[in-house]
Amino acid sequence: MGSTMTIGRRFIITSGVLIFLSTALAVVAIVGLNGIRKNVNSLATDSVPGLSDAAAIGVDVYTLRGDYLRDISETDPAALAEVDQDIVLVNARLVKDLKAYDETITRTSITKTSTRLARRLSQSSRAGRRYFP
Repeated sequence: MGSTMTIGRRFIITSGVLIFLSTALAVVAIVGLNGIRKNVNSLATDSVPGLSDAAAIGVDVYTLRGDYLRDISETDPAALAEVDQDIVLVNARLVKDLKAYDETITRTSITKTSTRLARRLSQSSRAGRRYFP
């Protein structure tokens, strides 16, 4: 067939190609594992400590939402005063939960998001009091 390579030379070239491919595969695997390690570390240090605080914030927001709806629909002055008092208490609890959540955050991108959330919640609270006195 016109091939001038001996079997030994073919074996050496094939072995060299296989070693090169194995090395490339090992490098790709190591880089991938380092990325996984960083993500797991981020999950362990950023997400897990703040989960209970985030859940408490969610409960506070849904409670406020229900209280605002009750505040809009309530006609009895005594019940309206009770709803307003509950809104004040839940707002105070929400501020406390937001501060507790902020203490668990280690990344600046999440801190910015948390700050925007607190600002928007405060604005919605003020807007509700302004439009529904």
